Parts: sequence; structure tokens; C-alpha cells
Amino acid sequence: MSAQEPLTHPTLPRIKLELSEDALKAINAHLLELDVVKNTHPVHFSPMFAIYATTVLLAAIITACPDLLDQRYARVEAAMQVLCQNSRLQEDLREAIEKKDFTNVLNIETYSSE
Repeated sequence: MSAQEPLTHPTLPRIKLELSEDALKAINAHLLELDVVKNTHPVHFSPMFAIYATTVLLAAIITACPDLLDQRYARVEAAMQVLCQNSRLQEDLREAIEKKDFTNVLNIETYSSE
């Protein structure tokens, strides 16, 4: 990736909401307290476990952010569909676990459901 290429973030099923940096940091702190986040480690993203680990993690994140993320996607099947539609999301979640920072995952384009 060249220095001029913009960072592209996956589109998660979000409600229409603008987030400040402080709000993103507060949400990140909340996510870091979740058991599923505390118990997920980079090794869980090996090829054998990656889809399962990412799907469970994504469903937990959606559930933990009811004011930000569309709760229709909190079911494992729906979270899997989001992952399949957003190929970069799995890698972004793995990086978030490694860095203990979900702000880049949450700071994404707004999705409005109709």
C-alpha cells in the first residue's frame, strides 16, 4: 500500500450516527472489558479457527454496541454474512485484538438501514 492510498474501512451495519474521538475511545474501552475480547488472542485467527473466532467476536461487538451497531446483525449467522461481504473485516478484527484497539474498526462509513 502506498502512502497516498486512503485507508479503507469495512462497512459494518451501523445506525446513522457521527462519533467523536472521545466516543470512539469510550466504546473501545467498553469492548476491551468484554469476556470474548479478553479471551480472544491472535492465535485464534489461524486459518483453522479464523472464521469462527471472527464471527463470534463480531457478534459480541455488535451486541455490546446497541447505540452504534444494528442489532439485527448480532446473531452469528448474520455476523457471518457481514464478514463474507467485507473481506477486510476479518483482518481488521485480528489487528484490533493484537493492538487492543477497536477504534479503526468502529470508525467506518455510516450504514443506514431502510
